[in-house]
Amino acid sequence: MRNFPRRILLLAALAWALPAAASGFPSKPLKIIVPFAAGGPTDSVARDVAVRLGEHLGQSVVVDNIGGGAGLPAMQALSRSAPDGHTMILAGASHVTIQTLLTKAGADAAARLAPVSLVSTSPHVLFVSSQLPVKTFQEFLDYARARPGRLNYASAGAGGVSHLGMEVILAQAGIQATHVAYRGISQATVDLAAGQVQFMLSSMASLKGLMEKGAVRPIALTSATQAADSRHLPLVSSLLPGAQYTTWYAMYVPVGTPAPVVARLHQALAAVLAEPGLKAKFREMGTDLQSSTPEELTERTRAEMELWRKAIAQGGISVE
Repeated sequence: MRNFPRRILLLAALAWALPAAASGFPSKPLKIIVPFAAGGPTDSVARDVAVRLGEHLGQSVVVDNIGGGAGLPAMQALSRSAPDGHTMILAGASHVTIQTLLTKAGADAAARLAPVSLVSTSPHVLFVSSQLPVKTFQEFLDYARARPGRLNYASAGAGGVSHLGMEVILAQAGIQATHVAYRGISQATVDLAAGQVQFMLSSMASLKGLMEKGAVRPIALTSATQAADSRHLPLVSSLLPGAQYTTWYAMYVPVGTPAPVVARLHQALAAVLAEPGLKAKFREMGTDLQSSTPEELTERTRAEMELWRKAIAQGGISVE
């Protein structure tokens, strides 16, 4: 009982300290780490969000590109940052779900991320080389099933969403094909256009130029519903009910960041992502900007991990 007044004082001090942690935030320029090289679709989202976020928070926000290593170097860089909210990472589904399942290092790095908000979602598009004599998703399924093991598909890297997403589709369709892993999207799209590989999953924005030249052909979407700039493509799930997913990116801070600071970042980020002009800009590129609570993001991650866990088992995929 003697400690009762002291405990009250400690609780009161804590109650005062938590809001105080956010009252002076931000106290210096902020940084968003992007786990890709500059110039890609994710980098574009990060840079536009950084400008608007800086306006809301009253401090400049810079983008730091740390590519390679399936996002691991970028996540590790965040974990080494002070947990004060001034350093964030725009990480994708593959970084916080797939790499967690494939590598211990990925699991360790993901465990040090604290969720702030969802930022963007977009469907993957199933593209085929224009040299392939198919024009619809059904024709593709029939053609591939009739040629088991004779077709090759590209991905932007082993163990990524474009790899495991295709494994989900192939398993559902009963198709055998050879996976060709590339280090990034650029050479994969070149080889798809040349017919070196016959099909792949990617974003609409990444292959828009080749599509407009007639070198590649979009035939289906992986999402559950029609999406922006989908060109009225059919859904993969219309013929393969178990094969649907979207790619997404979300903002995280280091574990240990004070809750009021996370709340301040979430509030500012939600306001940015709701801006009509910004939403319209990215909708034209096939990306939907949307926010979430940290709790909703955590639940989304848990649910998606089950999908990729099954895909890893079906494909016999191992990185370590």
